[in-house]
Amino acid sequence: MKNLPKNKTKILGIIFDWGGIFSYSGHPLGQPEIIKKLKTDLDSVNARLANASDAFSRGKITSREYWQTYAKILNLPGYTPQKLRKLYLEYTPNHNMLDILKDLSTKHSVGLLSNLNIDMKMKIIKDLGINKYFKQMIFSNDVGLLKPEPAIYNLALKALGLSASETLFVDDTLENVEAAEKLGMRTILFKSEQQCRAELKSFKLL
Repeated sequence: MKNLPKNKTKILGIIFDWGGIFSYSGHPLGQPEIIKKLKTDLDSVNARLANASDAFSRGKITSREYWQTYAKILNLPGYTPQKLRKLYLEYTPNHNMLDILKDLSTKHSVGLLSNLNIDMKMKIIKDLGINKYFKQMIFSNDVGLLKPEPAIYNLALKALGLSASETLFVDDTLENVEAAEKLGMRTILFKSEQQCRAELKSFKLL
C-alpha cells in the first residue's frame, strides 16, 4: 500500500496482525491430503464453514463446538474433531519476522490486532511467549469483533494510547490494510520478510 508521505506525524506505535506474518497455521483445508478427499469443491466447504468460523473467531462458540461442526461439514472418515484441531495447531513460525518483532519491541510501542481464535491464541502464547513483545494484544475472540470492522482498530488504538495518525498498521490482507488506511493509519501490506523490513526502514523504525 502507499505510505501516505503527506502525513508528517511521527510514528509512535506499530500494530501488527499475526497469522501470515509471524506464523503460518496448518489449516486443515490447506492440507493436500484433505483437499483430495473432499466430496465437493473447496469454495463450497469454506462457504458452509463461514458462519461457524466467524462465531469461533468472535468467541461466540467453544472450541469443541467449532471442531465438531468442522468435522461434520467435512464428513471425511478418520478426520475427527480432535485430529482436525491438531492439524490446525501445527503452525510454522516465521523466525525472521519474530526477530524483527523482538527488535522493534525494545524501541517502539508495539501492539497486536488479530482475528485468531482461542485455540491458536493460547498455542502461540504458550510456545512463543509473544506477550513479552507486545505492549497490548487485542484478539477478536476476546472482544467479539473482527477486522476489518473499524471498532476493533479503535480498540487497539485506545489500548496503546495512540491516534491513528501516530500509528503504523501491518497486515497481510488487503481488506484489513484498506480499513486501517481509512481510519488514518499508515500501513504496510505484508508480502515477505524482506519487503516488510525494507518498508519499516523507510519509516525509520528499524
